[in-house]
Amino acid sequence: MADPIQKILVLVPNWLGDAAMSTPALRALHKRFAAAHITVAGRASACALLAGLPWLHGFVALPARPNLLKLVQLGRRLRPHSRDLAVVLPHGFRAALLARLSGAARRLGYDRDRRALLLTDAVPPHREHGAIRPIYMAKEYLDLVRRLGCEDDGEGLELRAAPEAVAAARAHLGDGGPVVGIAAGAAFGPSKRWPAEYYARL
Repeated sequence: MADPIQKILVLVPNWLGDAAMSTPALRALHKRFAAAHITVAGRASACALLAGLPWLHGFVALPARPNLLKLVQLGRRLRPHSRDLAVVLPHGFRAALLARLSGAARRLGYDRDRRALLLTDAVPPHREHGAIRPIYMAKEYLDLVRRLGCEDDGEGLELRAAPEAVAAARAHLGDGGPVVGIAAGAAFGPSKRWPAEYYARL
């Protein structure tokens, strides 16, 4: 008998580090629902980061902080991708509302930010002494999809460059000596940036 879950929509976090930490859960979803078509929805940068993973089948770029009208329009746009299941990884209210507007029959996410009524499977967040306890994001996402029978394969985070990106990089860089890449900027200021004096030493 065919698995009833054939179309899965996964709303992924906006921040690239958090999106990377979603890869074990995304892979676990693919292994559990091998015949399903998995579509990722998130910021364009998060979709681009995950685009090289062969077990993801589609990507929908979402705008930052859409208003209610835009959310309704986006929900309609996501309907072909979310018929059976929407997995909501971000904690925000908008992500759960978008899952609801997508028409997914099942909507799995953490019960935070007054989202329980928008989710069919509202999972209590990790708590310690009554307060929500932050945990490693990759574990948090895996714990969520375990509710669907998914298992952690122990392989950890996984990112791959799309074949066309690899070919373009090889054509540009050639086969010369070593190449060093430096990402000097960061969105959240000094706490995320390598100090200038370290670059000077390098």
